[in-house]
Amino acid sequence: MIFKKKINKFKYYNAKPTPTEKFLNNFYTNIYFKKNVTLTYSKKYFREELFNKIKRANFVINFLLNKVKKKKFLDLGCGEGFLLKAAYNKNLKVLGVDYDDYAIKKFNKKIIKFFIKSNPNDFIQKSILKKEKFNIIALQNVLEHVADPSSLILNLRKILFKKSYLLVQVPNDFKDLHFLLKKKNYIKKYWFFNPPQHLNYFNFNNIRHFFKMHDFKLIDSVSDFPIELFLAFKNNYVNKPKMMSKASHNARLLFDNYILNQGFKKSYNFYKSCNDIGIGRSMILIFKMI
Repeated sequence: MIFKKKINKFKYYNAKPTPTEKFLNNFYTNIYFKKNVTLTYSKKYFREELFNKIKRANFVINFLLNKVKKKKFLDLGCGEGFLLKAAYNKNLKVLGVDYDDYAIKKFNKKIIKFFIKSNPNDFIQKSILKKEKFNIIALQNVLEHVADPSSLILNLRKILFKKSYLLVQVPNDFKDLHFLLKKKNYIKKYWFFNPPQHLNYFNFNNIRHFFKMHDFKLIDSVSDFPIELFLAFKNNYVNKPKMMSKASHNARLLFDNYILNQGFKKSYNFYKSCNDIGIGRSMILIFKMI
């Protein structure tokens, strides 16, 4: 399937044509976690990677609880379960949902009792019928993958209590820094455009517009580590992926772990500043339903 990018009414790019639900269900059930199609997940991690997964999940939950004091927490598309476990450790009433239990069994088997193996859309529809509701729904690296983010958010409103929250993490794509790097010829292509893994491409401006149009108010936002700063070298992980990807990944781990080890307040201040000037590979945002 050949994909092209097209900007939509919410001002973010979609990959077109949109894959069918059957295609996506097969992709995430049988391929995504199991065949190493993404660098986000792996079948095993070395010590620094695992430490980073745990520390970053703890940071995100502390970021959430710094603003929100609710208890009933749904991690929709919970993947390996690091965020779910961090929420559980903070005494939230947790539930995780994903297409397959392969990843969570491998890395966080102790919390499998709080996990439901299900197509997330099917889970949402069943929750609507049962009138089950949550205080917080986490969408960590979810919105970029789904065929129709707008329909997803409209359905999630039906399983949220009034004045509840969404915790959202998405890549920060097609932002000013990317355009500058391309214009200055530091990168030859927008490497992050990689359907069918990612179908939607948000940045800090259009994601606020998207949620405002769905009656959600932004409460706070931070970034993660700004690995794209490494693209200021001509021999970088986009132009020379075989040479530079591993080195850049290891450098990111070193710096991110160092920053996270400084404690929540200092690391929050750093990543808040990164967010405010538009750098950081991903955005982590808290939205309140209005």
